[in-house]
Amino acid sequence: MVQDELSPMTQENLLVLLTFDEKSCSLLSGIDLRLLGSDIYRNIASVCINYYKVWKQPVGNHLPDLLETYLKNDNEKADIYKSILVNLHENKDKVNKEYVLKSLETFLDAQNLKLRICNAADYLQEGRLVEAKSELAKNFKETLSIFKPGLVFNNSDHLRDLLKSQEEKEYIYTGIKELDVDLICPKRKAQYLMMGLPKAGKSRWLVHLGKMACLQRKRVVHITLEMSEEEIGELYIQAFFAVSKRKIGIMQHLLFSLSEDGKFFNTEEINLDGILTFEDPEKTEKILKLVKDLKRTELIIKEFPEGCLTIDMLKTYLDSLEMSTGFIPDVLIVDYPDLMSVSRDAIRTSISRNFVDLRGLAQDRNLFNLVVTQSNRAGEGIKLLTASNLSEDFSKVMTADEFLTLNQTEAEYELGLARIYHERGRGSRKGSLIIVSQNPSIGQFILSSARMSKSYESFLKNVDESECKNEG
Repeated sequence: MVQDELSPMTQENLLVLLTFDEKSCSLLSGIDLRLLGSDIYRNIASVCINYYKVWKQPVGNHLPDLLETYLKNDNEKADIYKSILVNLHENKDKVNKEYVLKSLETFLDAQNLKLRICNAADYLQEGRLVEAKSELAKNFKETLSIFKPGLVFNNSDHLRDLLKSQEEKEYIYTGIKELDVDLICPKRKAQYLMMGLPKAGKSRWLVHLGKMACLQRKRVVHITLEMSEEEIGELYIQAFFAVSKRKIGIMQHLLFSLSEDGKFFNTEEINLDGILTFEDPEKTEKILKLVKDLKRTELIIKEFPEGCLTIDMLKTYLDSLEMSTGFIPDVLIVDYPDLMSVSRDAIRTSISRNFVDLRGLAQDRNLFNLVVTQSNRAGEGIKLLTASNLSEDFSKVMTADEFLTLNQTEAEYELGLARIYHERGRGSRKGSLIIVSQNPSIGQFILSSARMSKSYESFLKNVDESECKNEG
């Protein structure tokens, strides 16, 4: 759908970039201020652009000084200025810059196309077919990306931008040290895929990543196709605040002690009491206060019926979210793509297409894309899942920028332990096997972590022998 004007959120995001981002200032310094919908927005943009033209750097925190004439007045307009300045400062690290600039480019292309079509129609009415065709051809040559050369390697400006983008590459840290140190983390424009057995904790893994993204001030949209919005919301409450479903006394946590090289050495137990539960009669007030204390956690959970969601529907939902609420996500979680709409005549290729299209969506909108999938039946009872255990279509792993598997034997399940195996990735260390201790009863996917060692195998063997003696 082509908009007749820039959305209010896009306009405010452009002001954020003009105020704080040097590269955007350069790109936007020639913007037609009539694109902005209010005199106040146009005035702020003009101040930012003029400052950049003189000093060759963004105005940043000097902006209030340059607007002092408007801020010192005791009237409604001054209050609007103050409110906008507060919003600009609060959002300076949260704007999805690439998506905002692309939205502006798309809008300008659409307006240009409208103009060309009107001009071409006028030519047609005058019987000037050649000129009409030429008018439309101008638009396509100006807008289609195939007419743009791409990255020219011997162009110093292109290389400078490339190297700077490497320095500015964004990650979402998982809270699992062994993954984060090796940068086996979600990245923008990339697909982060984990595979596991049914009911093995894949949804909790996605909730954990969603929580970590929120704590790193990212805007998150969590799409659920298997569980309800309420169930996922409850998982987030548990993940953020360690809330138990039922009243319990003292709870035991299993933590790891590590060797000097960061590998598993032994375990230690700690006791916790006073844990908040959903059975607490004052839970609502307590949880609302905890949520308020998080400050500006931006998370939207959206449920779609299993087998109904298409990529086009998802795009429409994200567009409507932006238009109706101004919410532009950084992170898209889909739990899980296998349950999206597929063709009954070609189930496998349809599922594979959904994974490809989701990655394309992440590239187009500059998103972190977090997804999971199930292993096949052959994976049941296997100690370590690999890509050969993918259900339906092996090509799913080919679209993943990072591919991990979640592994857990029955003995590990009873102890609150699991293993994460990083089988493959783009430019990151492969083959890492990491042990994590968990406490699902209070929503904690990770309590402690360590790299695999022989000590861990000995620990499990000793536990098993001890249980056998007790049974005997």
